[in-house]
Amino acid sequence: MSPPVVALPRVIELRSQFDKTLLRYVKEEGEVKGFVHFRGEQVGSADAKFEVHSSGNGNGLVHIRSCYNNKFLVLNNDNNWIAAEAEKPEEDQSMRSCTLLRPTSVDGDPKKIRLTNVHLENNICLWQAAAPYYGCVLANYSDPDASSCDVFNVIDWQSLVFLPKYVAFTGDNNLFLRAHWQEDHNYLQFWDPNMEDYPMSVGNEIVETTNVKISDDTIALRNVANNLFCTRLTTEGKEDCLNAGSNTISKWAKFKVSELIISRKIENVNFRLMDARIYGASVVMMDGSSNTNHGSETQEQTFNFSFKDKTSSTWSRNVSMKASVETSFKVGIPEIVEGEVKVGYEVAGEYMWGETKDIEEDRSFTYKVLIPPKTKVTVRLVANPCFSYYTEVKEEYLEDHNFRASGFKRVAEVSPSGEMTLI
Repeated sequence: MSPPVVALPRVIELRSQFDKTLLRYVKEEGEVKGFVHFRGEQVGSADAKFEVHSSGNGNGLVHIRSCYNNKFLVLNNDNNWIAAEAEKPEEDQSMRSCTLLRPTSVDGDPKKIRLTNVHLENNICLWQAAAPYYGCVLANYSDPDASSCDVFNVIDWQSLVFLPKYVAFTGDNNLFLRAHWQEDHNYLQFWDPNMEDYPMSVGNEIVETTNVKISDDTIALRNVANNLFCTRLTTEGKEDCLNAGSNTISKWAKFKVSELIISRKIENVNFRLMDARIYGASVVMMDGSSNTNHGSETQEQTFNFSFKDKTSSTWSRNVSMKASVETSFKVGIPEIVEGEVKVGYEVAGEYMWGETKDIEEDRSFTYKVLIPPKTKVTVRLVANPCFSYYTEVKEEYLEDHNFRASGFKRVAEVSPSGEMTLI
């Protein structure tokens, strides 16, 4: 009996069951640039983020797109290596360019899967080859791999909590978490920075945690080693210490997060224009006009059009907490010119993350037409509005340096079209 097909989250990361590395897009120059391989180590990295698109047939099959270069996973042209190279999803299973994948559960666990390339009916597998191909994925065999190199753990992107680089934690007693050395150990303790004679002891058992978001500025910390929640605890002579010993998120396990930034200035934005994606194109009628040549000779007619050109841009940051810091923003805006994405005019000023900025301007267009005798000419001005999605890395000043943002821009390429009618 075939294993059941599973529904994947919309945005995912994939971790190898074999060596616990993450699948990532290979952006570095070299022989395998454009491939995907299991060499990633940092959860939340832009090159390890993938978007799942369901098949139009509703049969559980999916297309997977790299969020780094906006292209779909597909068989490499020369062999069965998997690369993020397809511009569009392809559902024809007879074609080598087919991008359909079948996710099936392993051991009945929907978060542990195999991915089958539908065109070849072979499983995608981490390949233990020599450099530079080590970790790259290959679709050569249909039988399960003995070392579980074809088994992947699914990480739901929406379940991840991203914190700013510099933060402070406040406990339910409104005191701040700090590090302190006592009894030949490093400890963590909630204390009042305004007190000169504060207690000098904290819990020291926390090595690594995962975050659980409770509200826009409050989280819980789960200890990775024992899977228990961290709480504020007073015991054995240690007062208000951080202790990983709770099965539930009690009031003592909720911590308010504050960003240690007074203000932020963002400049020198570098766009990856080669990875921009134009989509959502459609044709919109902007204006139209007609003229008739009743004479016996060809006449030249000038048509004048006017319209409003509107551009919208939105920026967001890869942080789960609500922004509380004023941001000064200075950035060029990508625009579509002759089918290509280029950086155009610049905007500057104060900005709130997630806010949509609209820029509207009046434009005019002149078009000349030669009208044959006894002919009516109708000229229509049409536009092709579309969305250009791009990601970028920006440089921030003060204490914070590595935010990642994404945005979109709605633009329109304007062109005339016409028809002639004999009268």
